[in-house]
Amino acid sequence: MRNGAWFIVVDRGRGRLLRCSLLPPGRVHVDELDAIDGPPDEREHGRPSPRAGRGGYTYASGGHETEQQLHRFAKEVASWIGRKLEEHRIDRLDLFAAPRLLGELRKLYPAAWDGRVREHQADLTQVTTAELSKHPAVADLLR
Repeated sequence: MRNGAWFIVVDRGRGRLLRCSLLPPGRVHVDELDAIDGPPDEREHGRPSPRAGRGGYTYASGGHETEQQLHRFAKEVASWIGRKLEEHRIDRLDLFAAPRLLGELRKLYPAAWDGRVREHQADLTQVTTAELSKHPAVADLLR
């Protein structure tokens, strides 16, 4: 069994860097060390919407805009992950995210991440650290 493992949980708007460790007598402990938040809607205030016409009426769907926001946030997360890998000298990092976000992040992986980042399809961002310490996927990281 390993004594500790690094992992990230991320969704479309937030990511958390966590480290789990094994405490006697076989308990799992999880610490949150850092977080990244996506841009709030207010940050977009004042920017013209690509969906608005002259009179302010909406003529198009929000699907394309949502995809752009996802791609922008994925770029921020990939950069953040790279910084955290170096800052904490992490050899292996497990990444938990929904399939769509994993796909966007995978496009941005540099070659240096090969073998260092393992992907898991699960959205655990809203799960508290106390609940994560009891989650089977987190316990598996220590094996």
